[in-house]
Amino acid sequence: MKNALSLRRIIPLIILAVVLGWLVSGLFSPRVQQIDTSQGIALLNADLVDQAKMVDGDQRVEPGAD
Repeated sequence: MKNALSLRRIIPLIILAVVLGWLVSGLFSPRVQQIDTSQGIALLNADLVDQAKMVDGDQRVEPGAD
């Protein structure tokens, strides 16, 4: 008698679940653009951004509006 959940069926299902989870998480993650520090300072000096939040742990700046 064959086992309904054989290893040949379980492994592709696990791989499919991981790939689908990875693709779906990419749809909901924030888009981040990496720029040079001098470009970021230029944007702040040119008043193109009303305010910026510096996140030291990730060494990033999150621009925002009032």
